[in-house]
Amino acid sequence: MSDHTVCDRENLEFLDEQSVVYQVLFGFSTQLSRFWGVVPPSSIKLKGILQNLFAHPSFDMLSQLAGLAGPDSSRMFSFHNRRFRVWLILSYALAALLFFFLLLIVQFLFVYWNAVASDFFKGYRTFLGFVVLGIFVTVAYSVIVRVVSMILDKRFAESICIYTVLNLVLELSRPDILTRPDRKKILLYRIKYLARMTLLLAARFASDDDSNQTWVQKHFRKMTSYIQERERWAIAPTETTLADLRRDFCRLAPLYISGMYGSFSYQEEIDEQKESPPSWQQRLINGLPRFVGIILPLILMGLYLWIPDLFPRIELDSGVVTLVFLAWLLLSIDASLELGIVASLTDLAKGIKDLG
Repeated sequence: MSDHTVCDRENLEFLDEQSVVYQVLFGFSTQLSRFWGVVPPSSIKLKGILQNLFAHPSFDMLSQLAGLAGPDSSRMFSFHNRRFRVWLILSYALAALLFFFLLLIVQFLFVYWNAVASDFFKGYRTFLGFVVLGIFVTVAYSVIVRVVSMILDKRFAESICIYTVLNLVLELSRPDILTRPDRKKILLYRIKYLARMTLLLAARFASDDDSNQTWVQKHFRKMTSYIQERERWAIAPTETTLADLRRDFCRLAPLYISGMYGSFSYQEEIDEQKESPPSWQQRLINGLPRFVGIILPLILMGLYLWIPDLFPRIELDSGVVTLVFLAWLLLSIDASLELGIVASLTDLAKGIKDLG
């Protein structure tokens, strides 16, 4: 295999960054990628606006443009193309279904809030309700995407990796990919997503034997570390970075396409403590205090709201307890799933304060 893949520049055409289609596809996904693990869309231009918005280039087309198509690869690419379409359909369908149930829960919370709000809060309940609703929907939607990812991503990880690495190779064919901030941001987005999906390959091909599973996790963790190192190169490039990235990802792409993951070799030293995952007993002992600290206040506040007779000597406004309950629930979800929403809002508030 050659060090560099020769892209089909004659037929390779990217979406215009100023077009509405590009802004719809990338503007939303990249700005919110910190909260939602959305697959980076392809920037290859197709015929027709609707195709660019709702379709994606086939794996066979991407491989030919990237110069990675082999003589017998068409059938294999068709297989992964079908799997990728199924993954997209299931992801959107499941996310929509969960979001529908989320709206039902929000409607119930509004009805309940209007019923229990005291006279003091009656003038503020609409405003507070919208604030709580906005935060709740943001966190809940992030949780929905995480749930969908946990259920589906690992089952289709190899197909998603091929789609991502092919688009990554094509992005690297641009001579200004590391100098234009908008294009560089898309490149970093793809590299980060490829690293995440590569790590899921260890769960996709899990072994019942502990020693084998430890080796599998170690191997795919090395691949992930290799990709993350290239992400650091792209963040702070030098004169040779673009050529190095093209060489390394063009070498890496055939491993994903063929599934010959064992051909990967990387000599970076990895911390031995990270190589051996903790046992379920250790995870239980470490996580039990945190679980109790999160769930106990929720149980107590829930009992006060739904069975107030258990607390005859405690008189608190039900509306206030409801807000505290929701706030504690949202903060717990954010901390448990490491969504980073609270940290992002804090950074935003600090930025606004600095501007002031």
